[in-house]
Amino acid sequence: MSRPESVRSNHPPVQNRDTPRRTDGPRGVARFVLTGGLAMALSVGAARAAEAPDGPTYPELAGGESSLWIDVGGVAGWFTDRAPLSAFSPLVLGVGYGHRVGVVRLGWRVHLLQRPGGDRPLRFLYGDLLSLERVYGEGSWRPYWRVALGFALDLEGEGASLGDEGYFNAASGAAGGLGLAHGWGLDAFVSDAWFVRTEATLRVHGAAGRTGVLWAGHLGVGIIF
Repeated sequence: MSRPESVRSNHPPVQNRDTPRRTDGPRGVARFVLTGGLAMALSVGAARAAEAPDGPTYPELAGGESSLWIDVGGVAGWFTDRAPLSAFSPLVLGVGYGHRVGVVRLGWRVHLLQRPGGDRPLRFLYGDLLSLERVYGEGSWRPYWRVALGFALDLEGEGASLGDEGYFNAASGAAGGLGLAHGWGLDAFVSDAWFVRTEATLRVHGAAGRTGVLWAGHLGVGIIF
């Protein structure tokens, strides 16, 4: 039997009141520890990143380095007989340029041999159209070896050019023409930019069906930029 409406209205329903949850329990402590630890880890990582030194610099990323040098002395001579060019000769002047990326350097150079005076003066020009070089080390001493495609001209000969009719500089024979070179050298740095270069080179030139072999020693000074 149901209770009258008047009775039910005089007794409002009793509401269940939840007891407030404690925030300082084990879960709250764990949450606080995790949050604080994460914030500390992030701050320490940021501080280390700000203090960390810069990583290694690679020449490939920096665009490499260029060098310019002049040869201020040296000697040269011929293994093959090509008078008067078979005589021992001083190296008067040389100039070159190179660009290095990593351990590889591309170079270009030209040299002038000259022996003034006498009844047989000597003026001989040779150079490298392209020199491929392998450089060792990054310190004060940097040895290297190289191979190159070059040319040679006897400026005192009958044909002082590579354009003689029928073949390269036929009038100069084995003294001139296109050729190959192989060299060994050392760059000794006296400062961060300036260096002294020594090099020994063996060159083989061919023209008019003959071959000439030239040896040379160079001494020069250069700068890195």
